[in-house]
Amino acid sequence: MIWGRLPPADRPSLEEAVVLEGRTVALARLVPRPEAPEALDRLFLRRQLLGLVGVGVIVALLAALAAWWLAGRWLRPLTEVQRASHRLAQGDFSLRLPRRTSKRRNEFDALVDDVNHLAASLQTLEASRRRWIAELSHELRTPLTVLRGELDAVRDGVRPLNAERVESLVREVARLRRLADDFHWLALADLQALPCAPQALDPTALLQQALARHQDAARQTGLLLDLRLDPALPRTVHWDGERINQVLDNLISNALAYTDAPGEVRLSARPLNAEQLELRVDDSPPGVAPEALARLFEPLYRADPARQRRDGAGSGLGLSIARAWVLRHGGQIQARPSPLGGLGLVITLPLQTPQEPTR
Repeated sequence: MIWGRLPPADRPSLEEAVVLEGRTVALARLVPRPEAPEALDRLFLRRQLLGLVGVGVIVALLAALAAWWLAGRWLRPLTEVQRASHRLAQGDFSLRLPRRTSKRRNEFDALVDDVNHLAASLQTLEASRRRWIAELSHELRTPLTVLRGELDAVRDGVRPLNAERVESLVREVARLRRLADDFHWLALADLQALPCAPQALDPTALLQQALARHQDAARQTGLLLDLRLDPALPRTVHWDGERINQVLDNLISNALAYTDAPGEVRLSARPLNAEQLELRVDDSPPGVAPEALARLFEPLYRADPARQRRDGAGSGLGLSIARAWVLRHGGQIQARPSPLGGLGLVITLPLQTPQEPTR
């Protein structure tokens, strides 16, 4: 016997001679299994099924491990965003999520940036709200204090109730009324509910009338108030004349109050194209720091001490209200350095006021 096991003596076998060069050199003996062919087929199928099940189990385990690893990696930033959102909902606007240093960015990185931007915006709004409350209480306290002092003095007999005293009280009441009106218009602007009634107007006459209203105040402060109109100005525009007059009055009054004498305040107008006009109010020194230009239109904002009102009055709302009415007319207003050396306020207005307010 060369290879294999000896067959049992009681089982039949098949033999085949191995012939080499005409001689029988060996016998190949095959002992068949006792199972039927159907049993062999079932055995084969069982082995195949067990093999497939084993491979499937191994693949499922590997997939579960990979899913667990990927889920931990992808859900971690989502968990951080969820916690950050919860803190934002509780009013903690100082949080900032860490940003990845990798150059390859994905949707989660964009989400982290959006959450950080939202937190910064909310923090700015909260700081603005607190400043609004503080400034508003300060602005209201001053005329109320004057009124109470005047009334207490009259009641105690320290001062007589004469025409001069009544006029002083009326001025303080008017100041309170102006503050209330200013805050009312700003609130309507935030709600995009400013009323506007455009009508056909002559822009040249509108600007000349604005100049005439402030000439006496300019002479009293030692300033030259000048008007320069482009000959190509259109004859008719469709604006709310009362509101544009309010805008011009606020800008000119602001320039007269902050410009040093002797100096100049210049009102000018020119067409930009067939659909827009540019109005400018320029004044001479002092100017405004470049970093403060963008903030001049914030309510109650005060510029640097180099540019202060001589009379100490003013609520700090005039430019904010002017901006609100300009936007309501579909225009834009910007603060720039003036060619006269001070501040330049540039208004761009369409000839036709849109029906819906713009932001």
